[in-house]
Amino acid sequence: MFRDFAARYRERRKDVWKPSSLETFDIYMRGRLLPAFGRLRLDTIDHARVSSWFDAASAERPGAANRAFDILRAMLKTARQWGEIGEHVPDACANIAVNPKKPVARYLDKDEIARLGAVLDRHAGDRPWQVAALRLLALTGARLSEAVNLRWDEIAALSENGASARIEDSKTGPRTIWLGPEAAKLLAALPRVEGAERVFPEDLTAGRLYTFWCRVREEAGLPRLRIHDCRHTWASQGIMNGVGLPTVGQLLGHRRLATTAIYAHLDDSALQAAAEKAAGRIAKAMGFVTQSVQSDTIAM
Repeated sequence: MFRDFAARYRERRKDVWKPSSLETFDIYMRGRLLPAFGRLRLDTIDHARVSSWFDAASAERPGAANRAFDILRAMLKTARQWGEIGEHVPDACANIAVNPKKPVARYLDKDEIARLGAVLDRHAGDRPWQVAALRLLALTGARLSEAVNLRWDEIAALSENGASARIEDSKTGPRTIWLGPEAAKLLAALPRVEGAERVFPEDLTAGRLYTFWCRVREEAGLPRLRIHDCRHTWASQGIMNGVGLPTVGQLLGHRRLATTAIYAHLDDSALQAAAEKAAGRIAKAMGFVTQSVQSDTIAM
């Protein structure tokens, strides 16, 4: 039965997966996969069943349907590798197209960044820890969990030139967060409680920071802005100032370049600007001045 295989699958994964990944697996198993496939034998879960289930789930919540389908596909692939599904059984998940993702990424322009900064300045006195956490996110492109759970022992010596933080348990595994001079200065100014491991107080959870964020974005006139959009903005600013996609991907902690590809259009703009700048300097040095050409002067 699928439910029996699911229990074995979880047991062999629980010491490898992060707690958040295990929790996600359990949620989708209880809510979506076990009700649909729990009582079925693995070799009876065919393409027609999966396709029908996926269509119905997609009509309700397309994003959740995609995630549940990814889990099911990985499980059935593993079942085949373990010999619990024969090689003669067709792939039940083959040729099923997932739902397209909605474009939700947002990049702040200069004026919006200024408005956000002004609101944070106003609250620096009454909400110092929350403001510091949001500023750190904006200055580093770090993920929310990476910032609120940052520990002092992960941070190298802070200096006026910047520093780095080695995160051992990020979403994509161990990675380094590079701290510019501004981020290093922000951290150096924070009060350090004796014996405290975390940079931010234990009671500053992601949920509580999000609650404060909702207030900040409303005051800044950015009602639909997500905290994660600070990360997108950080990346976009790097690319538009000449940093290449592979480097930005490394700085963000992406495991695959395809994940960074959402910024590709910005990379083109940066390359175009760089090309214009280089050509302009050469033209100036050569004394070359471009002149517009009227269409009626072109010989045909």
